Amino acid sequence: MKTSKKIIALLMMVTMLLSLSVAVFAAPIPAYDPAVPRSITLHKYELTEEQLAQLNKENNGTLLPDTTPIGGGMTLGDLNKLGGIKFSIEKVLPKAGKEGSVNPADYDVDSSYTGTTKTTSSNAADKGKITWDNLPVGIYRITEDEADTRAQGFTPVTPNPFLVSVPMTNPTKDGWIYDINLYLKNATFGLKKEPVYTDFSGTKLGWAITLNIPSDITEEGNGALKFTDVHDTRLAYDTGSVKLVYTNKAGTEATLTETTHYTVSYTAPTLTVNLTKAGLKELREKAFLGAGSSIPQLKLTYTTTIKVGSEGSIVDLKNDVTTEYKNKDGSTFTPGTTGKTNVAAIQIVKYGRTDSGDVLLPGAKFAICDSLANAQSKTPMTNPITNLPWIETTNASGIANFKGLNKGTYFLVETEAPAGYNLLTEIIQVTITEDEVKLATVKTETIVNFKGFTLPVTGGSGTLWFTLIGLALIGVACGVYFVYKRKQRHAS
Repeated sequence: MKTSKKIIALLMMVTMLLSLSVAVFAAPIPAYDPAVPRSITLHKYELTEEQLAQLNKENNGTLLPDTTPIGGGMTLGDLNKLGGIKFSIEKVLPKAGKEGSVNPADYDVDSSYTGTTKTTSSNAADKGKITWDNLPVGIYRITEDEADTRAQGFTPVTPNPFLVSVPMTNPTKDGWIYDINLYLKNATFGLKKEPVYTDFSGTKLGWAITLNIPSDITEEGNGALKFTDVHDTRLAYDTGSVKLVYTNKAGTEATLTETTHYTVSYTAPTLTVNLTKAGLKELREKAFLGAGSSIPQLKLTYTTTIKVGSEGSIVDLKNDVTTEYKNKDGSTFTPGTTGKTNVAAIQIVKYGRTDSGDVLLPGAKFAICDSLANAQSKTPMTNPITNLPWIETTNASGIANFKGLNKGTYFLVETEAPAGYNLLTEIIQVTITEDEVKLATVKTETIVNFKGFTLPVTGGSGTLWFTLIGLALIGVACGVYFVYKRKQRHAS
């Protein structure tokens, strides 16, 4: 028994010694080969935080294939590559006592290397890439041109600047990577303005401005965000129609409150919306919360009215909008965009046919419907501004207009004819194409109504003559019949 215990103890001791020998005698990382060329290649993509987190699991300095998963069933090859983004590189040396620091500010420029500025390629073959070749061994500081990036509608990489060691150890820590590949994230700052076609009706026109919220938005220091919108002089801002809604990373919407989160001022033709410190804080604290891959966005919506007298000239209604954004240190970025739209219309010209010719006919009521079935049942579309059935009446010139229509197929049905005229039984189908919307096409339908036959009122004096004539005709017919029968009898 004692012997077996000694054997077990001896085996345990040998095992421990062997394990220690592995640690003690493990092969060290070989020295790098100064003769091997060295390079840094940046790959610039439009990524969400979640996609970047997934990519960082694979991002180890090596070149990643397009099949690399980034979550949500997507791969690296599915992403938008960003050309035209500027980066500068400089070789650096640590300041005294700052050796090994990961803070870019703890390094001074090494004058032995001349730094350069390059722009990510816009060519299809290598879009979104920058490569610096033939780099000396050392530490490099890379900086993205923030102002240029924001001007193009994107938020810069974080952190900026950042450090890269050339060469760098490989993932298994047993060798070196001489051609280093870095995968960087940019979120779209993108400012977009567009007409809201569902808000069109009559002389109303809705607009939406969408902004991807900068990741460094803050109410601290010089932080600020302002929208300035100069609209077409044929439009007038509808007081009180401004709404600000943001969407967080999870895709959940929340509405900001005027006065608390933003202020509105208007001096024709300029509309200004300023976020308050409370509004900026709301976005900083909540817009980037939640699990999800949505890009946090801020949407400003409002409506305008086409001024009286401009209805016949609604081509190229323009709005110019700029966003003035300041980060904490006061750097100012002003991306801008122009929104432009036309609206299509259907015009009815109504005539009444008389003995002396056709005359323009006021007082005819028409409904516009979105399907044949609704036209047959005379169920109009809902006017999105008034929320009432969309029915228009011909004016003194016999004209009725359905303005502000998007592309689609519409059905017109007369719901009430002017006095003395028959109701039109035909349903009129009108199709508006996308090109016709862009050209502000007014599609004209000419419609003719015929006079109706009005019978005298039952029991009135006017029926007497009809009655007497009818009886006389019956009497004549009876007389002719009796004469005919009498002749037949004599003949027989």
